[in-house]
Amino acid sequence: KMIVLTNKDTPGGSGRVGLLLGESQVNIADMRVGRLAPKGEAVMVLTVDEEVKPSVRKKLEGIKGVTGVRWVKL
Repeated sequence: KMIVLTNKDTPGGSGRVGLLLGESQVNIADMRVGRLAPKGEAVMVLTVDEEVKPSVRKKLEGIKGVTGVRWVKL
């Protein structure tokens, strides 16, 4: 189970995502981040233990700097 976010690389972005997931009782098992350039386009891939409800995914979309949210279940 993974969440793939595209976002603008800004300070605090990872923290805002982690806080929202924690408040929603979603445990992060692993987190990977990458970017094209400082303060440019970035990606965050989070492996999670629980299913992430559509309502939580919608809240993730509302975080400043987040440009896309994808739910992946393999």
